[in-house]
Amino acid sequence: MARAKSKKEPLVVVFGASGMLGQAVVAELGPKFPLLTPSHADFDVLFGDLDGFLAKERVIAVVNCVAYTHVDRAESEPQLARDLNQFWPKKLGAWATLKQVPMVHISTDFVFDGTGTEPYPPEATINPQGVYAKTKAAGERYAMHGYLLRTSWLFGITGHCFPRSMVRAWLTDRPLRVVDDQRGTPTFAPDLARWIGQLLHTRPPFGTYHASGSEVMSWCDFARQTLQIYRDVHGLDREVQVDAIATKDWPAPAPRPAYSALDSSLTYELLSPPTDLTEALREFAIANPPDILLGP
Repeated sequence: MARAKSKKEPLVVVFGASGMLGQAVVAELGPKFPLLTPSHADFDVLFGDLDGFLAKERVIAVVNCVAYTHVDRAESEPQLARDLNQFWPKKLGAWATLKQVPMVHISTDFVFDGTGTEPYPPEATINPQGVYAKTKAAGERYAMHGYLLRTSWLFGITGHCFPRSMVRAWLTDRPLRVVDDQRGTPTFAPDLARWIGQLLHTRPPFGTYHASGSEVMSWCDFARQTLQIYRDVHGLDREVQVDAIATKDWPAPAPRPAYSALDSSLTYELLSPPTDLTEALREFAIANPPDILLGP
């Protein structure tokens, strides 16, 4: 468990630091704040005594990167999804409110039903569909003392994400058929981490903020752009062939919003604009050459 040198030093606690977003948050916050980054072995978020665990620490903020994110599996594991997406935020939110410690909690574009045609602002009415979406929506209500950040289509330098899956499939000559009738806003994990750091530094009013990329596109568009940039970065002489399909042609247990683009203009105004998607995908490509992606 990484921690500040002194127990009395003011620190930020990052739960879920080993995940894709958690790693980006630690990389962003580490140079700016003393951090405590408990692993599951250090603290069990569902059964651990949170007050006892943090009793001797001088906590100035908590960042929750813990979530159940298996959208389809949630349909057959509803209790685990509720435990991680609803009951754990309730536990952390109650502690943060009692101790008057700002909490940063991450939610998702899935809380919207996808019937919109323009990017959803933070105040838009939610209408979650499916177990994953409903449990994430239920967890939102507990981010009372702090910041609720909704994000979408998150990808990063490390960890499992859509660009990584697409490039691996392409490099191994698997046919690519990608949905073209779902639209959203891809978000670079280092951007979300940067916004979290800026929130903790500038302390704007508590509330709900949308924190996603600015480019609205389909999954098929996202796949094609990812592969074209990856091919160019690494000088690969391979054709980019991605066949567009409809959602009905790729049945899945959980429903997906057809349109879930987020309007993050307030975040850009208060904090900073997102990285251009082309540049973000270039950073992903440079950090993930073929020998790494296809390695053991």
